[in-house]
Amino acid sequence: MQTKDYSFPVKTEPLFAGKLQIPGKMAVIREDTNESLGIVSKHYGLLEHKVVINSFRDILKEHKVEEKIELQKNGAQLFATYTFLDTQIKVAEGDFLSMTLIAKNSYDSSSSFQIMLGAFRLVCSNGMIIGQQFFKYNQRHFTDNIQIDMPELKENLTQMTAKFKNSLPIMQRMVDTEMSQSITDILEREVKSKNLPKYLGDIAEESYETKADFSVWGYYNALTYSITHEMKKDKPAARNDYLQRAWESAETLIAQ
Repeated sequence: MQTKDYSFPVKTEPLFAGKLQIPGKMAVIREDTNESLGIVSKHYGLLEHKVVINSFRDILKEHKVEEKIELQKNGAQLFATYTFLDTQIKVAEGDFLSMTLIAKNSYDSSSSFQIMLGAFRLVCSNGMIIGQQFFKYNQRHFTDNIQIDMPELKENLTQMTAKFKNSLPIMQRMVDTEMSQSITDILEREVKSKNLPKYLGDIAEESYETKADFSVWGYYNALTYSITHEMKKDKPAARNDYLQRAWESAETLIAQ
């Protein structure tokens, strides 16, 4: 398992402007460096990153998983990804997917505590979040004693695995469906709708033409390649959002 310094201590302190305390606001302080990680409401409840990581490690200890921990904003934002290496499906020859659990936590009120279940594409370490989320859980930080309530996740893991495997027909339709529209026109619409930055669209089009796989799956692979390999800045939240929109774009093409 990959480990990063996610276990640093944090606390909240009253917020001041000079000598004047700002009512209703608190600063979240990283105790090992005494740096501020964000400004939050006085009702904001801290859920420590280490509690998130330790909870998932305990729940998933009976599974063969690969853990990836990413920290953003000086540790204020946590993205933990657990790829189930013992749960895979074959889409095409040499092309496999593994079920993936993603946990997101923050100290700066940028997001609630979130859990999502999706998929990870194993070819070229190409990340993929399937648009049809098999499980999603949100818990806001507005409580004095926020805790992770994980029973639903643990009890329904078998059911979620079945849903994951049931998504295979959708992907196989993508493999079997030839593109009926110009990829240039499709990507122009995606960029115009702000589903993808133009530079990633340009890279995806070049990859699509180079690979010469003119199926919807080939289009989708070109999108996931550009998003996972060519983003100018490593921003997990934006990356996951683009990947989900890429799935939705491909799913639309097989529905026509």
